[in-house]
Amino acid sequence: MIEVICPVGYRPDRTLMTSTHKYAKEDLLGRYQHLAFYQLPLNGIVQLVTIVDAMFSDVIRTVVTRYPQKLGPKRAISLQQALEAKTIEDVHLRACDTFSTPHSPSCSELRT
Repeated sequence: MIEVICPVGYRPDRTLMTSTHKYAKEDLLGRYQHLAFYQLPLNGIVQLVTIVDAMFSDVIRTVVTRYPQKLGPKRAISLQQALEAKTIEDVHLRACDTFSTPHSPSCSELRT
């Protein structure tokens, strides 16, 4: 048996409250194997997708700011967004935001 003592808070008299768990070695090995074989690869894939999505948004932003004609005639933004823009580059970035997926950062958020 392996005994693990974790702090969980303080009592009113400022003494430490602890929680004690006793684990069998086989239980801990099972938990570590589950983490190693299932959770870590899944989290790695999620992080990879997030990084690729952010890179895609950054590439789109760079292309649109350098070559605004690449947006094409069918790309549209609302009149309110066009009136709120301070520069033509800001209009291009707002049009670029229409490429972004809901969970990815928009082009204007990526602007440096």
